[in-house]
Amino acid sequence: VSLTLQLPTARRPVVADTLPVLDVPISGCQVLVVAPERDLRHRVRLAIRGLDLLVDYVSSPDAAERHCQDSVPKAVIYDGSLDGQRIEALQASLQSDEPGLRFIEIARPGQGGNGLPGVPKLGIESLMGHLPVALATELARGR
Repeated sequence: VSLTLQLPTARRPVVADTLPVLDVPISGCQVLVVAPERDLRHRVRLAIRGLDLLVDYVSSPDAAERHCQDSVPKAVIYDGSLDGQRIEALQASLQSDEPGLRFIEIARPGQGGNGLPGVPKLGIESLMGHLPVALATELARGR
């Protein structure tokens, strides 16, 4: 007598240990995360850990402006729920010092975000699977 069990296959969640292989070398690049909520900063941290980036975290566009007085990062990841005018002013200010600076917006469910022109938007639920690739793509465009 033999017994065969067939279990349904489940989709494995993407975790930091299974990050996609990136074609663009991004290790050592400086990235700034602008998010008022600790939970969002933590999600971004988990999504990009293992990429050998220099990552700083601030809670507001004003704090970002102060943080960038000495050096401008290569990319800024920001919470789409932040005031669009303040983010736009931050973008203009930082890009005058670093023309290749790239921005990525994180949109929350039910929020349209501020939709800066030319800025890619990722849903918060897709950070683990898509943020590393989006960041590598944007860093490559900025070079």
